Amino acid sequence: MQATLIASLLVSTAFGAVIEDRSFLPQCIQYDDNYDDLTASLVPLTSPVGTYHGLNYGGFVVATPAPLTGGVEAQSAPNVAAATLQTDEIQLGSLSLQPFGTISAAPGTKAFDLSSFYFGCFLNDHTAAAVVSQGCTVAVTGFYLNGAQAPEVTFAFAPTSPTAANQVLATLPITYSGLKNVTFGVAGASVLAAGAGINVDNLRHCNYV
Repeated sequence: MQATLIASLLVSTAFGAVIEDRSFLPQCIQYDDNYDDLTASLVPLTSPVGTYHGLNYGGFVVATPAPLTGGVEAQSAPNVAAATLQTDEIQLGSLSLQPFGTISAAPGTKAFDLSSFYFGCFLNDHTAAAVVSQGCTVAVTGFYLNGAQAPEVTFAFAPTSPTAANQVLATLPITYSGLKNVTFGVAGASVLAAGAGINVDNLRHCNYV
């Protein structure tokens, strides 16, 4: 009887160890990308963000908005990730999008959840002494690992000042989980003129590694 009890306890203990061991599950690591540990070039919009915290920033550069002349201030100073409007439209399913840039899973990151970010829109025509903020509606389109498209979401930005506007918070829905990439852009190519851009700060994501 005692031997049976001991054997039963050993089996129970072993089973408990198995169900408590979750090392086989993907590990999700939280990040808050503020870009403040990156170096911005003295020449505006020429320092690519590249790979940062397990994500690859395509089309985004490190920028440091100057007080009162930067158009849209950083949510957490000094740096932001900035991208200017690209000239060519892309077709994402039924959506025609003029993109700013993309963020995708870098090597070593299986997938990621995107939860929120701060953003603002600016205009730089290369003739004015200062970059100015401007209103916009930004579209975010995500894609899952299997290639399926996540529902498009849009966020509006209405600046309170042309030269020292505050960024606004954009919160993504729970459907923006298990992503391989996201595209930031404008739905409708004529909404913003050439020289328009977006800057992003405090982008919160969770990487599966």
